Amino acid sequence: MKKISIIIATKNRPHLLKESLSSIISNTILPDEMIVVYQGDGSMAGDIVEALKINYKNLLYFKDSRVGKSKALNFGIRKSRGDIIGFTDDDCIVSKEWISSFRAEAESSPDFSAITGRTLAEQGFETKEFLNLVRSEKRKEAVARKNPWEIGCSGCNMFIKKEFLVNIDYFDEDFGSGARFKAADDGDIIYRILRAKGKVIYSPRVIVYHKAWREREDNIRLRSNYAFSLGAFAGKYLFMGDVYPCWFVFCKFLQKARRLAIGFLVFDKNRISDGYSHLKGIAIGFLKILLYNFKNGRKNISNYLYKK
Repeated sequence: MKKISIIIATKNRPHLLKESLSSIISNTILPDEMIVVYQGDGSMAGDIVEALKINYKNLLYFKDSRVGKSKALNFGIRKSRGDIIGFTDDDCIVSKEWISSFRAEAESSPDFSAITGRTLAEQGFETKEFLNLVRSEKRKEAVARKNPWEIGCSGCNMFIKKEFLVNIDYFDEDFGSGARFKAADDGDIIYRILRAKGKVIYSPRVIVYHKAWREREDNIRLRSNYAFSLGAFAGKYLFMGDVYPCWFVFCKFLQKARRLAIGFLVFDKNRISDGYSHLKGIAIGFLKILLYNFKNGRKNISNYLYKK
């Protein structure tokens, strides 16, 4: 089996990071290396890594002074020695069979480019408290352009062949937490893999659990960021001449417009809030990336075209 490197980008969440790393080290099969890229303040994350090295020596720690999750992930990819790169987040707990389940899927479909999996709520918490779960129990494959979130896409649970990441020029550093367009780094990388004729598999047996640590205000802000990045995602590809993402984002826009209208009819504040934040976010994200692209020119936009 090819070597596996796991990368976690983190910032100022040491208590969550420790739990996430510990869950990986507790797997029935261990990766060949784990890389932590830290963009925060202080030394606590580094201290945690040093303490965990007692149980797992192939745990590497790097400090990145830049801002943005995608920048941290690209930094980690370049430092990695594995043939396959696994990604999870510091606020996730991976299942004990996370890596073994991935390996079983990879061995049954060796021509894969990327394998994603289920993201479930932390045990003991209701799913309505989360915004980014992937719960489908149906295995899926895609080898052509498709809505990446419809396949089953979450940045906290995916494995990608390193050679493919290099060929498509890594993550787009304008997307993702801390970046100009705030999120959608996962959907963008999967969509670019599909554009480059790669094979993406969604495997429901590859499971991580998302921790419930955010307050209601955090989720409201996160929902707005997701909508904003979705609009930017559509605008990015429209600028490139690919209208397909505009179609499925427009369908999402119509769905949320309907939700907003129903909310007003039945006086449901949650529906109104959700519908309005999505409509506003998608529209603003779409317009902002178009303005940004026209202002800066296509040649200055990072990682837009995959290598032939």
